[in-house]
Amino acid sequence: MLTVTTTVTTTGLERYLAGLPAALQAGVNAEAVAVQNAVAQLERVDRGALRQSVGYVTADGGGTYLDHLSAAGELRDPSEGGDTFPPPPLPEAPGAVVAVGMTYGMPVNYGHVTTGGTHVAAQPFWEPGISTAAPQFTTHMRAALDRLL
Repeated sequence: MLTVTTTVTTTGLERYLAGLPAALQAGVNAEAVAVQNAVAQLERVDRGALRQSVGYVTADGGGTYLDHLSAAGELRDPSEGGDTFPPPPLPEAPGAVVAVGMTYGMPVNYGHVTTGGTHVAAQPFWEPGISTAAPQFTTHMRAALDRLL
């Protein structure tokens, strides 16, 4: 009788699987930076606070959101008479949230009508910024996962 015995050693696989959550988060974090930068570059600059207010928060507690609002000189919630939003809640892992901190970001992006009735044209930066950064997502994830090997 001829027999063949095959043994599979999973030590490498176990190490890979153990590092997978952190690697996925690293890839998501890299994409959050890319989105933040692309969105900020497309924003119209008046006094610069809107551009500076673009930041992100990550599931692992990282991010630039509060730092960017500080740099913009704005840290007051609308309920306190300010014109900034509080930080978004932390997303589930792996995850990140990119946000515009200034309350007037949406009216600038989509256009609006002033209290005097004048229409202010849209100056899109949000969707075009996301579209600019989106093709990099696969590259960021691949690089993060390759570091595991």
